[in-house]
Amino acid sequence: RGLSELIDRWFGKLLETMDGLKLSDDTIVVFTSDHGTMMGEQDQLHKGPNRLRWQCTQIPLLIRHPDTDAYGGKVVDAFVQHQDVMPTLLKLMGIDVPERCIGANLWGYVTGEVQEAQDHIVAAFGNYASVRTRRWNYQTPWVKDNWEEMAEHHRTVSPPELYDLEADPEELHNVVDDHPDVAAEYHEMLIAYIEANRDITRGSLDVGEAAFKEVPLYDQSQL
Repeated sequence: RGLSELIDRWFGKLLETMDGLKLSDDTIVVFTSDHGTMMGEQDQLHKGPNRLRWQCTQIPLLIRHPDTDAYGGKVVDAFVQHQDVMPTLLKLMGIDVPERCIGANLWGYVTGEVQEAQDHIVAAFGNYASVRTRRWNYQTPWVKDNWEEMAEHHRTVSPPELYDLEADPEELHNVVDDHPDVAAEYHEMLIAYIEANRDITRGSLDVGEAAFKEVPLYDQSQL
């Protein structure tokens, strides 16, 4: 509660200052955050690379456009991500979006010009990635091989997880063993996403040896 009050107070101070400088009529304001945090779910606290569930990945995104009569109160019910913020703001300012940007301009959802939203998103933190749709959230170590094929001394990395968002919207029950076909399908979606962007990222699907060591306790605290 105290943290929320602190944010409210100082964000309000920012808006008051903007008004005082008469900038409100030609300034776009974005309110967002980088991640959420576990608050005891699955006996976990804090963020973590193997915690790509809604508690850590669902964040606020509020955009105030100067034309509040036209756009005030609009709500977008679509998957959006951090990489979408830059191309959205550049387009609103009439600036070309760099080819290297893999995000999308979201403003078409606000104006109604874009009706068909993407059906899934890919998120990542360190050596873990998540593929999320309206129905499922699949989380896995960012490696080529299946978990079962990894060397025994690598198994300090959390195995894949799958959450049925219809039956378990809080994402508390891992059902990956019950739906291997879904896990396999979503893993292929992840690999396809990585391959599609390889020319930009020039990354590797392999995880280095250092990735399998225990991460700092302050970032993986448990109840």
